[in-house]
Amino acid sequence: MSERELRTTTDRSQVRDWALVLASEGIEGRITEEAPNYTLWVPELDAQDAELLLRIYEQENERPPARWAPPASLSDSASFQGALAVVTAMVAFFTVTGPRDLQSIWFARGSADAGRIASGELWRSVSALTLHADWAHVASNAALGAFLLTALGRTVGPGVAFGLSLLAGVGGNIVNAVLRSAPHVSVGASTAVFGMVGILSGLSIVRRREREESVRRVALPLAGALAILAMIGTAGDRVDVWAHLFGLLAGLPIGLVAGWRWHSPPKAAVQIAAAASAVAALVLSWQLAFAAV
Repeated sequence: MSERELRTTTDRSQVRDWALVLASEGIEGRITEEAPNYTLWVPELDAQDAELLLRIYEQENERPPARWAPPASLSDSASFQGALAVVTAMVAFFTVTGPRDLQSIWFARGSADAGRIASGELWRSVSALTLHADWAHVASNAALGAFLLTALGRTVGPGVAFGLSLLAGVGGNIVNAVLRSAPHVSVGASTAVFGMVGILSGLSIVRRREREESVRRVALPLAGALAILAMIGTAGDRVDVWAHLFGLLAGLPIGLVAGWRWHSPPKAAVQIAAAASAVAALVLSWQLAFAAV
């Protein structure tokens, strides 16, 4: 299939943002690197739609709000604030646990040790999401997580977005542990981050199905999610590709159910309950971790 060069930049995060915007609408982009430039390519047939989507995205992000005006959308504001709170807590917790260390009690008790999870220490599938190998690890998850959590919050609300993301991450860690078994050990929020990719894909599939779009158009969000996994989730020597894949696959049915259940963000009480449940699950996981003999 012929491709067209859509955008070129020296900013790696910028080209990834462009690719994510397109993938969320079912357009698969391909990133190439030729130092110092990063180029985004798209199929020739999708080039016009892709150009329009990026123009809209750029206009929305470049338009300065009036100083006296409130946010254009309360849900947008709440989604961003919720995402910011989550990633701030993620980074703050890293300053407590520190980087991966075999002598660290945090990593000894909280890592997603496949053998121990399979033997019943299910709390590790939760606690491991809060541990990170180093600053680069936590920073990359915080940056991508903030972007995706904000996008998800705009669709289902910030509290529900947080709760569903945690659920997808836990599901991905459990599947990873069962299928890969000991001595595999992993840490990091990236399973939940790719869970968000799966959730967004599931939500988009439901919306497209409701609009009675063609089978090809309905399937595009899944193709976009897999493209994101290929572009971002497989780079690096220490990347746990399987955890990323299982997180995405765990998020997909969650997104399908959420899309079927909610056509607009649930009310505030549901948002609060979902966020509180997620926080409680994280706290309980660490209580169980330190209570274990």
